[in-house]
Amino acid sequence: MDVDVLQNASFLSRRDWRILHIPLPQLIICVTLLPAPGDPITGMGADVSKCSVDTLDNLHLNKGKVTMTTPRDSEFGVADWQRLLRSIGEDPERQGLTDTPNRVARAWAHWMRGYKQDPATILKTFADGGECYDELIVVRQIPVYSHCEHHLAPFFGHATVGYLPSGHIVGLSKLTRLVNCFAARLQVQERLTQQIAQSLLEHLQPKAVGVIIRCRHMCMESRGIAVVGEETVTSAMLGDLKTNAAQRAEFLALAE
Repeated sequence: MDVDVLQNASFLSRRDWRILHIPLPQLIICVTLLPAPGDPITGMGADVSKCSVDTLDNLHLNKGKVTMTTPRDSEFGVADWQRLLRSIGEDPERQGLTDTPNRVARAWAHWMRGYKQDPATILKTFADGGECYDELIVVRQIPVYSHCEHHLAPFFGHATVGYLPSGHIVGLSKLTRLVNCFAARLQVQERLTQQIAQSLLEHLQPKAVGVIIRCRHMCMESRGIAVVGEETVTSAMLGDLKTNAAQRAEFLALAE
């Protein structure tokens, strides 16, 4: 196979030219597995090069040997956690740690469950279910447990979520579920606050939305400045709560 021809192929990314070190018959196997220029793309990206990289990532290239594998699970697996334990000087085979990689893998799957949850499904509304209720609905002390995207350290606290309905209400537990949906992801508190508020506004279409979150951050308490007990407060006020001072004051009073 002519190397010049391969180099002109748009479906090969630069990082994948390592396969040219493979003997010719095995190289042909690799290229054959790539999608043809007109084939539909079903990979993560919207262009052929990204799809081809996904295909090549499923090949084990080891000392000229090529074997096809099933696509890797996106989870950070048990073997990865074992490697992490070794990297800090621990022995993952010692008593007390033998099942830790399994437990940690399951724990992170739970902590990040929010990526698989849909706010639209959570916020199923009831038309006029509140008998035309037109005052603020506020749920306080909603537990928040999340992980900072900068250090993967936990942050935790409580949220207050309120809205002024405009003909539709949701079950009160749905506000807690909505907080959990966005908290169970890698987050920063500011974005978490906005996501909860914007989701309520988009799916419920109320007259007003208010969200206040108070959290302690372990990335500050256990490292860096290492000050214990500081609380970070963020808020998002949308609709009438942003423009109407009296309603804003009422919400803030109810949130205390």
